[in-house]
Amino acid sequence: MPQPELEVVVAHELGHRRARHVTKGTALAMLGAAAGTLVIWALLADPQDPAVAPLILLISAVLELAALPFEAALSRRWERVADRFSLDLTGDRDAFRDLHRKLAITNLGDLYPPRWLYLLLFSHPTAPERLAAAG
Repeated sequence: MPQPELEVVVAHELGHRRARHVTKGTALAMLGAAAGTLVIWALLADPQDPAVAPLILLISAVLELAALPFEAALSRRWERVADRFSLDLTGDRDAFRDLHRKLAITNLGDLYPPRWLYLLLFSHPTAPERLAAAG
């Protein structure tokens, strides 16, 4: 990888560190786990009964599916923040564009996913979104 593109990647990751995304994500995951536990306790008379294990798994899966759009949107937002930080720190829009073009080609990324799929599952902005953000 050329040095300018490597600097963009490192600056992006430093953007996550600067914005404390890992810390915030861990705290949100802990809150989600606690909320999920409270929901299970509220829905089941005896959640400690081994016979209800399949129901606990089903409830957990439904809660996770319900949270997916929120999680994906938050992740995309954090990725945009880290992208902006990398652009501000390096000032190298050409390296940013080159990097994201190469990543899209190498990863065979879906450049224009169906909107519903994007909102539900995509944790990162698409390459065209990132290229547009670079100006």
